[in-house]
Amino acid sequence: ELGPRAGQAAADARDKAKDAVEGAREVWETSQHPLVYSASSIVDAVTAETETAAATRELRRLDPNFSLEDWRDGVSDELCPIFVDAFVRGDSRTLKPMLGEGLYSRLSHEIRLRKEEGLAYDDARITDCEKVEIIAIQVEDRKAPILVTQFMTQQVNCIRNREGDVVEGAPDDIRAYFYVMAFQRDYDAESHELVWKVVDFQLGGGEPYY
Repeated sequence: ELGPRAGQAAADARDKAKDAVEGAREVWETSQHPLVYSASSIVDAVTAETETAAATRELRRLDPNFSLEDWRDGVSDELCPIFVDAFVRGDSRTLKPMLGEGLYSRLSHEIRLRKEEGLAYDDARITDCEKVEIIAIQVEDRKAPILVTQFMTQQVNCIRNREGDVVEGAPDDIRAYFYVMAFQRDYDAESHELVWKVVDFQLGGGEPYY
């Protein structure tokens, strides 16, 4: 059984971890990045209930069985962990079917630069991935609604060079990262189906997670 001193140390460690994560989340959520700023503007301009209702109505017109809650759970459990893992590993082939054309061009360029520099992220595995939160919904005439989401992951921050030497982080350096991803439903010419695509993506955070 823990003594009073050990118990207090454990409590202090938990509080420190919580404060670090909340601090990272606050920095990211108050970011002036256009995607985050635009998301805030959308919420300020109209009520979330109105936007959610309009988006759900439009999405059910295309798919009568659509459920916002089921969609969020599916994205949380399946798409987001696969996306983050592929992005960290630099796997453009896995990413391509998930991305809109503009975002694929941007991320594949970033991944290509990484590889040209000889940087390896083989140790950068994901240890946990939070449930997705829908932070904004954008509805425009004659366009599919855009659902803007945010979630946190715990990842190993460890980058090596061509020689295998660690140039950033360490194999036991766990950090909290915050992802903002915007989704839009699009028609896929190959499958002849409506599919969800990630049309914008930003990464923030990188705070130590104790």
